[in-house]
Amino acid sequence: MKSCHGCVKLQRTACLPDRGLEDSHSLLAHKLAFQYTILQEPAQHNILYSTAMKEFTSLAILLYECGYTEDTVRQEMASASLQDLNHDECLLYTCVVWITLMLAPSKTVVRWATKGVPVTDATLQLWRGFVSLILSAYFEKRMAWYPVDRLQLEVSAVTGRLENPSTIAEFARLVYSTLHMVAPQFPES
Repeated sequence: MKSCHGCVKLQRTACLPDRGLEDSHSLLAHKLAFQYTILQEPAQHNILYSTAMKEFTSLAILLYECGYTEDTVRQEMASASLQDLNHDECLLYTCVVWITLMLAPSKTVVRWATKGVPVTDATLQLWRGFVSLILSAYFEKRMAWYPVDRLQLEVSAVTGRLENPSTIAEFARLVYSTLHMVAPQFPES
């Protein structure tokens, strides 16, 4: 059974045993921003892309478990005054992980929040179709990958603009990485 012990663990590892909840929230926002930065430029941090993806996804899942919402993360990042960070893109990556967890048919991750939905209706509306296509392929057809051109069509139909195939592939990889962590169906290579 999963729990929100990761919040306490992160707080302890940062030597913040006596500080309040606000400091642990700020710590998680900093950690998320740092993991996002690593994900965008893994070679500069001497880390494999797949490892950076796992670490970012893991942290996003932890935030979901601990009851964070899109608005909470946005506020924490804004108050942490993180420079040289695309807050919106980092938040979007996190929300795609959360939407994957929300829409997955097997609920293996427990959200320990009684109030608030993880993502806003607007974000859910934009990414529900994209994530649903991958979920259907993963769980019903047992596909380890979904054609990027079809995902690109879905995103362009919803947003009204054509995204770069590499950007679409990045989001697909994020969804598949989340699924692999919470509902693995394929062996490790």
